[in-house]
Amino acid sequence: MTCKEAQDRVLTRDQDESFDAAVHAHLLACPRCRRLAQRIAVADEVLRHTSAADPEQVDAVMATIDKNGAFPTRAHSLLRWLLGGALLLTALPVVRHSDPFRFLLGSGLGPRVDLSVTVAIGSGLVVYMAIFVAAHGDRLDAMIRNLPSRRIFRER
Repeated sequence: MTCKEAQDRVLTRDQDESFDAAVHAHLLACPRCRRLAQRIAVADEVLRHTSAADPEQVDAVMATIDKNGAFPTRAHSLLRWLLGGALLLTALPVVRHSDPFRFLLGSGLGPRVDLSVTVAIGSGLVVYMAIFVAAHGDRLDAMIRNLPSRRIFRER
């Protein structure tokens, strides 16, 4: 789900309506959309307690939202995400072949340290990939749909 889709759903939902799973997942993965959804919730709460006899205040709030844009969008750079992932992937061999790690392996803690470091870096990589897929699922889906091999299978 893109930021634009999530923002549209946040803006168009009724006050008592809950978000679907896709919007929840996006809000968990995207701090910017999460902050903006929280701001909208606060504005809804303020408007809920505003007197119905004071439409000027409601109009002023809505004009400010229209003027500033409730959800300014910014393209997320896949390059930064991929560089971060590559850095995380290189951490395992770099750490494992470093002098402090070799020293620990030579001590009585060797196998425990080896397993612990490997599990920690592997877990970090899995979490990183899960957040990456959640934040860029729509782009990944579009890339997969446009792969040349996919077109060959669709033509048959």
